[in-house]
Amino acid sequence: MPASSPRHGGGWTLARNLRSVTLGDVYDGLGTTTPFGIGVRDPQTKCPIEKGVNRALGGALRDAEALLMTRLRTVAVADILSKASRSRAS
Repeated sequence: MPASSPRHGGGWTLARNLRSVTLGDVYDGLGTTTPFGIGVRDPQTKCPIEKGVNRALGGALRDAEALLMTRLRTVAVADILSKASRSRAS
């Protein structure tokens, strides 16, 4: 998504129109591994209760992440900027 310009006075620019850049693209570009700060603490636990909780929590987090990413891919950065500009103007 970003492109650099090697010429004098160059820098970074976006190589795509903001209408085609979604929040999902931004998330992917940041290289974050998980959107949630919770999860399995000890994947090698010997406790059967903790193992069951880990399975349930892991499944729920995968489902939540999939839903979040689906929604983030529907929100264009241009739409956010447009709404913010209108909000500032009023």
